[in-house]
Amino acid sequence: MNKYTLYFIYLFIAKFGLVYIHSVGDEQVTSLIACSRSQAFVSIAAIRTTKALRLDFIKSILRQNIAYFDSDEAASVTTQATTNGNNVNNGISEKLTLTVQGLSTFVSAFIIAFIVQWKLTLITISIVPTIMIVVGVSIGIDTKNENQLLPIYSKAGQLAEEIFSTVRTVHAFWLHPLLSSKYDKLLGDAQEVGMKKSPNYAVMFSVEFFCIYAGYGLAFWQGIRMWARGEVQESGM
Repeated sequence: MNKYTLYFIYLFIAKFGLVYIHSVGDEQVTSLIACSRSQAFVSIAAIRTTKALRLDFIKSILRQNIAYFDSDEAASVTTQATTNGNNVNNGISEKLTLTVQGLSTFVSAFIIAFIVQWKLTLITISIVPTIMIVVGVSIGIDTKNENQLLPIYSKAGQLAEEIFSTVRTVHAFWLHPLLSSKYDKLLGDAQEVGMKKSPNYAVMFSVEFFCIYAGYGLAFWQGIRMWARGEVQESGM
């Protein structure tokens, strides 16, 4: 009992340190940078990368000709810089660390499972391909929806920028009802595309958790049968 208790204490200490590095808050980033610019926390790296990306984006935009800003390709510079920058920041600071955490958990769990009871592991591993296929298809659909949402939000942001920059002219010609309805239409298009996410998430999470709990049931059912046949010497093994 003492030996296994020490194992759990060591695992807790390691997890505490790694989770702190992963989840250091944004409110601490400023003080951390001021204390030491060589800190390698993930959040600090994400903020620095996002800052550099936005600066390069603005520099590239300012090099464009005047005709570029009158075209539909320009869309909303602020919306693109904010949305894409936030996506990069979330991808580096949160999604990347969660991906590393999930992969390490996945690999270590199966290594331990194969060492302890390889036969039962081969039986329960049958749920993994189903989960991977469903999650992969759902992520592909969600990525497609996100690519459709960004141009709509860019057009809406560009329209709002034009309205606020010429608000006197808009008010003088009483154009705000027309422009408001146009802005509402863009938001309605975004809502229509965004509503497609709900069925996608419903299918992904329902199938994923069904496979997980079905795997639990399969493991218990087959494990009890193996224990009755003498293939498993003690519970938990």
